Amino acid sequence: MASVTLQNVSKSFRSKALVQNQVIRPLNLEVRSGEFLVLLGPSGCGKSTLLRMIAGLETTDTGRILIDDRDVTSVEPQHRNVAMVFQSYALYPHLSVRDNMSFALKNKNDPPQTIKSKVDSTAELLALTHLLDRKPRELSGGQRQRVALGRALVRETPVILFDEPLSNLDAHLRSQMRIEIKKIHQRLKNTMIYVTHDQVEATTMGDRIAVLNRGELEQVGSPEEVYSQPATPFIAQFIGSPEINMLDSKKMAALGLNPNQQHALRPEHIHIRAGGEYRGTAVLSENLGSQSLIHVETEIGPLRILQQGQSTIRPGEPFAFTIDRDKVVSFQEGRHV
Repeated sequence: MASVTLQNVSKSFRSKALVQNQVIRPLNLEVRSGEFLVLLGPSGCGKSTLLRMIAGLETTDTGRILIDDRDVTSVEPQHRNVAMVFQSYALYPHLSVRDNMSFALKNKNDPPQTIKSKVDSTAELLALTHLLDRKPRELSGGQRQRVALGRALVRETPVILFDEPLSNLDAHLRSQMRIEIKKIHQRLKNTMIYVTHDQVEATTMGDRIAVLNRGELEQVGSPEEVYSQPATPFIAQFIGSPEINMLDSKKMAALGLNPNQQHALRPEHIHIRAGGEYRGTAVLSENLGSQSLIHVETEIGPLRILQQGQSTIRPGEPFAFTIDRDKVVSFQEGRHV
C-alpha cells in the first residue's frame, strides 16, 4: 500500500491556435494508503489527464507528485511502481490471455516459475483460469476487461489506476464488474484511484470521491458527504438521480429561506401528504419500477418529487405536500453554507 500526494499540480495544453488551455488548475489532493478514491466529473473536466499525470504519461506544469513520500514528478512511468487499467483494454491481440497477463513480468525478467505462479493465482481470483490459452478476439467484453485488470494485478504494485475501465460494457456487465473490482480492493488493500463520469460507480465504489469541474477540484469527501452536503451548486446537480431541485429564489419567502441564497432540495425529501402545507398540480408521472418520479407545478416553482411505489396522481390533479426543511441545501456565492 502507498499514499499518493498531489501538491499544487497543474497542467495546460496548447491549442492549434497556440492558446494555452489550462485543463488542470493548481490543486492539492491526498490519497490515503489503501484507499479507493474516485475521481468524478463530466467529460472534459480533466480527470483522465490528472490520472495520466500520476502514472507519468503526462508531465506536470507546476507542483509535485509523491508516492509514499517519494517525489516521482520527474520519474519515468515504468519506475513509479504504478499499474494502470485503460478504458480500451489495450490487450495485445496476437497474444494469449496468459501472455498478455505475464508480459510486464517477462520484461522485468522475473523467473518463469514466479511468473506462472502470479498469473495462475490472479487468473483464479478473476475467474480466468479456463481462458488462459484464448486470444482476446475469443473473449467477451467483460472477459477482456478482467484480463486487463489481471494484467495490472499481477504486477503487485501498491497503486493501481483505473481510467473509466467499464464505460465500454453494457449496464449488466458494468454492475458485475463494479462488484468484482470492489471485492478485489477489499481483499488486496491496494491504493486504487478510479476515474469515471458515472455517479453510480463513484458512490457505490469509492471510499471517498474527488469531484472535478473544469479542471478545479471542488470537493473531496465520502459518498454520503458529497450527496448530502455538496460544496457547490454544480456538485448538487451533478450527483444524484433524479436530479436535485434548484428552488426559485424569488419564492423563498414561502419556505422561510433567505432569498439572497441559492437553495436545493432532493426529490426524495418532498412528500405528498393530505393536509400538507404546500399545494401543487401534477404535470407528468414517470414509472421507475419501485418508485415514481412526479413532475409538478407548485407555488414555490416546478419540482420533481420521488415517491415510493406506483403513483396514483394523474396529470392535472391537485395535491398537497410537505418538505423536509432540514434537508434543504443552501449556497452563498457558489459555496455551501
